[in-house]
Amino acid sequence: MKPMIETARRAHDRSLWDHYCWFLNKSLEYFMELQNTLLMKQIDYLRHCELWRTIAGDAYPNSPRQFRQMVPLTTYEDYREIFMNRREEALPARVKIWAQTTGSSGNVKWIPYTEEFYRKFGDIFITAAFLSSGKRGQVPIERGDVLFYTIAPPPYGSGLGVQSALEKLDLVVLPPFEEATRMTFAERIITGFRMALEKGRIDIIGGIASVLVNIGRIFETHIGEYLTSDDSAFAAKKSILKKYLQARSEGRPLLPKDLFSPKVILSAGADVSLFANAIERYWGKRPSECYGLTEAPLFAVQTPGCDDMVLVPNVAYLEFIPEERYNECQPPTHLANELEVGCKYEAVVTNFFGGCIFRYRTGDLVEVTSLKDAVNGIDIPTIRFYARADNVIHFSGVIRLNERACWRVIEESGINYNDWTITKEFRDEKTYIHFYVETFEPKRRVLGRMRKAAARTIATFDDIPELLGYNPLDVTVLPEGTFSQYRSEREAEGVDLGQIKPMHVNPKPLQIERLRRIARQLKGKQ
Repeated sequence: MKPMIETARRAHDRSLWDHYCWFLNKSLEYFMELQNTLLMKQIDYLRHCELWRTIAGDAYPNSPRQFRQMVPLTTYEDYREIFMNRREEALPARVKIWAQTTGSSGNVKWIPYTEEFYRKFGDIFITAAFLSSGKRGQVPIERGDVLFYTIAPPPYGSGLGVQSALEKLDLVVLPPFEEATRMTFAERIITGFRMALEKGRIDIIGGIASVLVNIGRIFETHIGEYLTSDDSAFAAKKSILKKYLQARSEGRPLLPKDLFSPKVILSAGADVSLFANAIERYWGKRPSECYGLTEAPLFAVQTPGCDDMVLVPNVAYLEFIPEERYNECQPPTHLANELEVGCKYEAVVTNFFGGCIFRYRTGDLVEVTSLKDAVNGIDIPTIRFYARADNVIHFSGVIRLNERACWRVIEESGINYNDWTITKEFRDEKTYIHFYVETFEPKRRVLGRMRKAAARTIATFDDIPELLGYNPLDVTVLPEGTFSQYRSEREAEGVDLGQIKPMHVNPKPLQIERLRRIARQLKGKQ
């Protein structure tokens, strides 16, 4: 595929755009026809293997309707014995690589990627990158562009997606891919920045939104070290120093956007919209959002000029469980042409193109924002990530706090913080929404600001103190270094990357206790 990229490199070349973004010109009717056609091919591909028989028995659906009637909804538990033991003989095709992810329970999960599935993952990464250009029909990627490698390395799904895309794109990766995959996150970022400074460019960057902001902060922290080091290239240092002095004259720090002009910024996670302004402040460009998971690579991507994401028809067969039916074992599902604006659904996916997962409950809630992308004239529903279905704090019957809402409270408060987590606690016969925030600011100030922020950003929260007779939002201020030490301890214990830090919403009691213990130790040293 690389020759195609190399011979169709000009930004106005429609053939390359149409190859990766073809579905944007199709109707919803075509979307559904393609979904149904690919599903029936997938059933034929799966039905002779042991995995299918273990879950679906002798079922052989002759239509998408029968598929939804005869095949049960699944979770990872249905695949655990075969996947965790890597029983390749039970699968429909040879496995190219086992992708790694982590469940909310904290256990590692392995997902089989066949050659065809792996290639498709790379294709959809390229699609998302093209769409991030900000202009429909514009191909932003050229031969020799610099990719700043900031995401989790293989065998994590995001790392495999980038690896697959790199096999089709002739890019310069900083740090070099093989080296980057052996580095810690901090090493990867600092080394990548130093190499990018000497090369003078970063064209492509991606990652979780809060991580992209953190990378900007790392740049602020370490740029001085680069300017004073002996091993920096003189020409690069001289150019950077000039811009550094210019930024200082404007009364602000030197930011990545002063030195780099990335053409592609891809981001995912619950916090993209909340951090979009901060990412733009650091990088000079708003991120383009995409949504997927290791079990089902990117099946929704943001289009130019649109705030939300359109569904992609040829990655997975998409079903949606209404939020109010989430707790049922085998609830009915809706299809893409049956969605309602403003409603929230749990996404259910069946892999296409050599994948092995079918009718898989993702545990993710998405909100339907429109039945079409009016900005780009695309006749496909648009969605936004809402929350993990099991990562929502319910309070007093009227308040539901997902991770996005919690991020909004933190950001709106204006406090300086390093990290946070939130849980619902019961003590003294009262229920509290309890934030644990690492900050140098005093508790009284933090608590006051966060309560005011909650009243401004959470509907009906202002009425709760009067209703309950007390303000349910509480804060524990953690000393600086708490989350860093937490991560160090977990790394020393050899836990999976996804479990190095506590979840932002509804962490486990043992995780809270560990944070408290570390905080006490750090305070004792002060």
